[in-house]
Amino acid sequence: MQLKINRYNDKIFEWIPYNKFIEIKEIGNDVFATAIRKDGPLYYSRIGRIYKRELNKKVILKYLYNSQNGSHLFLNEVIYSVEENYGITQNPNTKDNILVCKIGYHCENCGKKYNNQFEIDNKSCMSCQTNHENKKINDLIQEMRSNIGHNYRYFDMMFEWIPYDQFNDIKAIGKGGFSTVYSAIWKDGLLYYSYEGNDYRWERKSNTRVALKCLNNSQNFLDKFINEVKAYPHQNIDNILKIYGISQNPNTKSISWFLNMQKVEISIVI
Repeated sequence: MQLKINRYNDKIFEWIPYNKFIEIKEIGNDVFATAIRKDGPLYYSRIGRIYKRELNKKVILKYLYNSQNGSHLFLNEVIYSVEENYGITQNPNTKDNILVCKIGYHCENCGKKYNNQFEIDNKSCMSCQTNHENKKINDLIQEMRSNIGHNYRYFDMMFEWIPYDQFNDIKAIGKGGFSTVYSAIWKDGLLYYSYEGNDYRWERKSNTRVALKCLNNSQNFLDKFINEVKAYPHQNIDNILKIYGISQNPNTKSISWFLNMQKVEISIVI
């Protein structure tokens, strides 16, 4: 691959000795792992006009098991993904070949390749978002995000599955009918599309105060829960309650959806 380098900004694909990797940790399944590459990838420094290395770079390792017995399959994988990888290495014990992948193109939680530009930009992996025990919840998330792949710039909010431990300062603020409403702080915060100046990008509002609306025994009335979630808009429309996503209490198994706190305070939800 390096023989094709003619310009300073051409991609550099290397053979990397396995002992250059430390802190190797399996993720998702036994196909992927995260690791620190001690010497790091090469990059061109315009100061001095020389190549340097970005030391201690975090990478994804993709294990190509039994690749020594199917060299053409291994080569095809390398050729069609060279833009997304730093190079290849080999486990000296198993002799399995390993692709050294760029973090930017693969999820750090499961190792899978991102499906579209939105996932690349926001490190938001559909596989992780829809990796739940209940198929109906997975289908709901898939449906709510189905148009994001190609048209995400037309949305100004993002529907997400959020781990329950992302919320703190949880306080009950209202109860009625079949649901209870809580106030909470969402640590990572709302993912929204910023339109400041000529800079268009997705950002997060950390420590966003939200309202968690918990449907009592939601696991037993899942269809009702899903229908209520779909009834809320997830685009930013003035004076209308907007849904940010859903979560689940790991202890009670109750599923909640979370909303704009300011709008909840003046709505009939409470």
